Amino acid sequence: MSMVDVFFSYSSKDRPRVQPVRDALVNRGFAVFWDQEIPASTDWDTWIRQRLHESKCAVVVWSFNSVTSDNVRHEAFIAKQQNKIVPILLDSLSADLFPMGFYAVQAANLTGWSGALEDSEWLKLLNEIESKLTPSWMKRTLDTLDAELVGERARRETAERRDRTLRERIAKEAEARQQLRVELDDALQRGEELDGLLKTEREQRQLAEARSIELVTEISARDVRQQSIEKDLGEARRVIETLQQQITAVPKSQKAQVLSPTKSAVQDVPVDLGKTASRTEPLLASQQSDAVFEERWKEWETRPKSTPWPLYFLGVAAVVLILVMMMSR
Repeated sequence: MSMVDVFFSYSSKDRPRVQPVRDALVNRGFAVFWDQEIPASTDWDTWIRQRLHESKCAVVVWSFNSVTSDNVRHEAFIAKQQNKIVPILLDSLSADLFPMGFYAVQAANLTGWSGALEDSEWLKLLNEIESKLTPSWMKRTLDTLDAELVGERARRETAERRDRTLRERIAKEAEARQQLRVELDDALQRGEELDGLLKTEREQRQLAEARSIELVTEISARDVRQQSIEKDLGEARRVIETLQQQITAVPKSQKAQVLSPTKSAVQDVPVDLGKTASRTEPLLASQQSDAVFEERWKEWETRPKSTPWPLYFLGVAAVVLILVMMMSR
C-alpha cells in the first residue's frame, strides 16, 4: 500500500473541475488520493477513513455541490480535527453557504484559475500543502534555515548597498581628482606665464637700474663739471675785478692811454673784440650796468694811438682767459 501525501475531498459532480488541480499536484511529485478506485470486497467507508487517516494533508474542495454533500462535510470535519485540512474554492460562496465552522478557515481561491503555475493563489495552495507535509523537526530546521537565509539576504543587501555607496564615492572622488588635475594644470600654466612676466619685469628692472646708475653717473659728472665751471667763473670774476681795480687805480690822464692800444697792436690780436665783448657781457652784467659798459666801450673806440704795453697784454690775457672758460662750458 503506497503512502498518501494529499487526500482530496470533493463532490463527484465536480470531478472534471478537480482533475486539473489533482494532475498539477501529481506533476509536482505529490501522491494524491481522490477515490477513483476502491479494491474489491472493501468497505467504501472504511477505505475512505483509512486513506484520510494515512494522508498528511486533506484538500477540501468547496463548491456549490460539495457544501451540500454529507460525505464532504464529514471528511472536512475529520481533517479539521486532525489539523490537516487545506481548503480551496472552485465557486464563489457566501458565508451562509459554508458548513458551520469552516468559513473562517482561509482557502485558496481557484475560481478563476486557468492552470498557470505562476498564479499567486496556486502558489499559496502549494505552500499550504508543503507546510502540512513537512515533519515538525524538518519544519523547525527549515524555519531556522529560512531565518538564516533572511539574515544572510539582509546582510547581502546591506553589503550591496555599502558597495554601491563606496562605488559612488569612488566615482565622485575620481571626478574630483580629475577636476583637481585640470585645475593644477591650469595653475601650472598660469605659473609659467607669471614666471615669464616676472622674468621680463626683472629684466626691465635691471635695465632701469642700469639706466638709473648711468643717469646718476651723468648727473655726478655734470655736477663736477658745473662745480669746475663755477670755480673757473669765480676765478674769471676775480681776474675781472682785479683788472677793474687796476683800471680804476690808473690816473685819469692815463686811462685813455690804458684803454687805447696802438693800431698795429690791435691788428696783432687774433680775437674779434666785438664778439669778445658780446660773449663777456653776461659775465660783466652782475658786476656793472650796461651804461658803464657802453661808456667804457666808447672810450675804447676813441682810445689814443699809444698804449702802455704791460697793461695791454694784461687786458688781452684776461679776455683770452674768459673765452677759454666760456668754451669749456
